Formats: sequence, C-alpha cells, structure tokens
Amino acid sequence: MNNTTVIAFASKGGVTEEYASIIVDVLREKFEVYVDVVKIKRDPLDVSAYHNIIVGSGIRMFRMHSEARIFLENTNFSNKRVAIFMSSVEPKEDVLKKYLKPIMEKNPQLKPIATNVFGGRMNIFGKTAADMREPDKVKTWAEELGKKFIN
Repeated sequence: MNNTTVIAFASKGGVTEEYASIIVDVLREKFEVYVDVVKIKRDPLDVSAYHNIIVGSGIRMFRMHSEARIFLENTNFSNKRVAIFMSSVEPKEDVLKKYLKPIMEKNPQLKPIATNVFGGRMNIFGKTAADMREPDKVKTWAEELGKKFIN
C-alpha cells in the first residue's frame, strides 16, 4: 500500500503547526510512514503524489484560515485518504458544524477518514488569554491515523 503522506496546514498562532509536528513525529517514528509537511499558501498544492493527506487549520477570530478552507473546497480528493484537524478554543461540535460541514457540501469528493478538533490558544494584545492545547490528544489521534494508513 502506498503510504506517502502530506500534512498541509495553515497556522498563524503556531498551535496548528505544533500539532502537525506531533503528528509527523508519530507517523514517522511509530509507523515508518513517509511524511512531507507543507504550509498551505495561496498557490495550489499538488496532491497527486500522495495517498494520505492530512489537513490542519487553526480557527482564528471565529474563522477558519482561508488558505485551508480554499484548499479543502477546491482539491480533488478522489482515491485519497484524507484526515482533517483543527485547533480552536470553540467547542468541537460547533467547529465541525460551522467550518467543516459547509466545505464538505461544496466538495463532494472530500470524505475524510478522520476529523478532530483540538484545543487552541487565544492571544489578546500579545498576551495569552486562553491556552487549551492538547498535545497528548493529538498524539493519540495520530496513532489512530497511523493504524488506518498502514492498513
């Protein structure tokens, strides 16, 4: 089975990037999965060389990063295993309903094998107002993904 994997993420505050790093470490060390990591930019990302695509986005000011949203809405995910994670201080159910559901309605090829929302961090005027990061939960989720990717 082709296990080439890419983690594409959009992050401004660093929490989503931190989570992407945890996922990379688990997949490489525990499952020996080849993983590329890229920050999503306005230019399209060619996913044709990858079988597994993990997309991460922070939620900032009650909005999903536009780069991640556009990538999820416009990419052809046929025959790809896709997993999506987000970091947010909003409740998980709200995040999935507000941000992911509309994207999936716009892109019917997007059928994630896993989704999750992990706690984020909120800074106000450069000071941390809320820190809800969950690195242990991210690691557990990455282990679950690894098992799906090797099957």
